[in-house]
Amino acid sequence: MNKQIRRGPGPKLSLGVGRSFQQVPRHQLGGSTSPLARSFSTAFSLYYVHSRFKKSKSILGHSCVTPTEPAETAWRRGGRRKPGPHQEKTQIQIKNLFWMAYRTGNKGILKLTYPRKPPYNNTSDYLHSKATLSRLQFREYEWDKPRHDPELHLTAGRRIFEATKEALSSKREWAKHEHLKLEAQWEDLYEKEEKLKDTFVKLSQFIRSNQDKRRRAEHIRQEDYILRMQRTKEIERLQQKIALVVESKKEMDANICSLRMYEQHLNQVVSASEDFKNADDLIMRYEALVNTRNILGRRQDENLRELEMARAKTARMVEENSFRILGLNNMVADLNSRYNTAFREALHWENIVLAIKSNSFEKYQEINEVRRSCWNMYLLMCKRKSEVPKISEDDFEQQLLYIKKTLQELATVKELAAQGKFHLTEKARPKWKKPAQPS
Repeated sequence: MNKQIRRGPGPKLSLGVGRSFQQVPRHQLGGSTSPLARSFSTAFSLYYVHSRFKKSKSILGHSCVTPTEPAETAWRRGGRRKPGPHQEKTQIQIKNLFWMAYRTGNKGILKLTYPRKPPYNNTSDYLHSKATLSRLQFREYEWDKPRHDPELHLTAGRRIFEATKEALSSKREWAKHEHLKLEAQWEDLYEKEEKLKDTFVKLSQFIRSNQDKRRRAEHIRQEDYILRMQRTKEIERLQQKIALVVESKKEMDANICSLRMYEQHLNQVVSASEDFKNADDLIMRYEALVNTRNILGRRQDENLRELEMARAKTARMVEENSFRILGLNNMVADLNSRYNTAFREALHWENIVLAIKSNSFEKYQEINEVRRSCWNMYLLMCKRKSEVPKISEDDFEQQLLYIKKTLQELATVKELAAQGKFHLTEKARPKWKKPAQPS
């Protein structure tokens, strides 16, 4: 905020209110069409043209001067070298013009006159003036600098905020408008895409239909060609048959001429007989009799053939059945002998099975008695030894081992007793109780 914003290469004119001319908003100067703004723009143009044609090394030192201020004051305040008399005169004239234009608002006094030269000859002057202007250094006055207070910063921030807000709203409107345009373009593209797809589909259908039509036409052409060749061959074959028929007709005509006398004889027979009206009836009767004789002969032959076949079949069946009956009789005798043998063997083995069952039952009873005795013996020994039975009733092997071990212990005790090493009293001897019968 401490730096002044310069919007162009030209000098700044102060309005005496602490801001330069280029810092004043356009709406405060009356807009782009106000006479004051037009007069100042014309004065600036005149100043640039004058400095370009005079090729001066320095221009107006400061904009915050009045036409009545002497040049030395402005020169000393600017910190530059003192201008010459010619430059001072030119500066005073330009200042007077600026002041008059500012007071009156008349821009006619600042009318410019350009030299009548081609534009391409003015290029060097333009470039020289631009380089001179870029080397200029303008010093700012104390009252042109902005104040460093919160209100000024707040105002500047609000101005920036409003400008940014307006720019953002305009950008949003522009984005909305562009989005609508983009959506319209996308819809147009989608419609064109659908049309293009339809066009491609129609084109593919058209190409496919053309291919089908071409294929059908080719197939029809081939069929027509094959049919034409077949018809040509049939025509040739029929022509050959016609030639044969014509030759046969000629032969038959010759045969009819040679057999004419038989026809006359048949006519005489018909005229002599009352049963026939013409020769055709006689021929038909003859053909019927011949057919009847043939049928009867054929039927008789078939009956004789069937009779011979039945006789041969009967003889064959008698022979086969006789042999089969003999085989069956032999099989029955063999089966009877086998049955008798099997019956005797069955009785023998049934007796053996009964004996085995009785012996196995006895052995089973003995085993059960032995196991019960072992169990009782085991319980008795446990009771005599004041021990709790730990072996199950089904574990016969462990019971026998326990009994064997106990007997060995008793034998050892008996030997020790026989040697007189110790003697059991009647009181120390445990009492015996009858063991419970197992369930």
